[in-house]
Amino acid sequence: MSKRLQSIPQLDGIRCICAFMVIMFHYLYRFDLGKFPFGERGVQIFFVISGFLITAILMEQKDTVRSRLFLVKNFIIKRSLRIFPIYYILLSVWLVVSLLSGVDWYKGNAIYYFTYTSNMLVYYKGWQNMQFGPLWTLAIEEQFYLIWPCIILFLPKKKEVWLMVLLVLGSLAFKFVFTDEKYARLLISQIDMLGIGALIAYMIKYEYTFIINIVYTLRMPIIIITTTLLITFKYWAVFREAGLVYNICMLALPSTLVIGCYLGFKNFFGFFLNLRFVRYMGKISYGLYLYHMSILVVMDMLSKKITSIYFNNVVMFLISIGLTILVAHLSYILIEKRFIRLKEKFDV
Repeated sequence: MSKRLQSIPQLDGIRCICAFMVIMFHYLYRFDLGKFPFGERGVQIFFVISGFLITAILMEQKDTVRSRLFLVKNFIIKRSLRIFPIYYILLSVWLVVSLLSGVDWYKGNAIYYFTYTSNMLVYYKGWQNMQFGPLWTLAIEEQFYLIWPCIILFLPKKKEVWLMVLLVLGSLAFKFVFTDEKYARLLISQIDMLGIGALIAYMIKYEYTFIINIVYTLRMPIIIITTTLLITFKYWAVFREAGLVYNICMLALPSTLVIGCYLGFKNFFGFFLNLRFVRYMGKISYGLYLYHMSILVVMDMLSKKITSIYFNNVVMFLISIGLTILVAHLSYILIEKRFIRLKEKFDV
């Protein structure tokens, strides 16, 4: 089952879209080139994909004869090999820059970033460091990775689905009550996205084909309707308080995308998702997301230092996009692939 789920080509295309949603959201605003609507929602689609894939892996491993403690340890090691290396390399580079420049780029908050608790930093103090802004979502994912394998691997199979439903409903209720933006940085506010992804993996594994097929059959109407509603709720003042409906739409849209990728999108959208370049951008999307704000900070520093060359905003924007892709590509080739190969030693 999950061998199929772990290698869905079109999901790389969705990752590509999500990464560039976030990048465009930050870059266009920074260079005064307008606003990219809903760019920040790309991270929530990432959460759904993560919950889907991680749960698929865990449910496959649960069917083996290995001890549960061994499986938890194995899972954490493999996740660490995928996400830790370039994460800590990036933090270390900025630490060296701080020491050499005499400027505290961490603003005294390094402990939050090195311990994957930067989402709590945003909750308590607000946004502190532009280049580390995206790390709050990685903190949420890491916190999820620490608790989820213990729950899925040790929980009886028949109770898994009820827990997933409870997490989704509980998170929706939490966001309905606590509407301040700072609460969105807490794991409980995003567990509905991770949980709905897990629920999709559960339904596929245990062949809830009726639900899966209905969503797939109605995939384009669902995508069009939910997108239209999201835009309406965002820009039409009368719907500004429709938070619950908005959050339900934010669950329905990425869920439909995941199911659509599993069974295969057709026509132009499927063709786009299957493009080699798009899929490769999805493959290196972790690096694209991790590095893009650091690239922005570096470009800002360079533009202030180089006074003999005129950089207009469009040129700066294009250079920043190109550098982000280049750095993510080199990172994947020179660093990430080496650690990904090490993961094979811990296959169950």
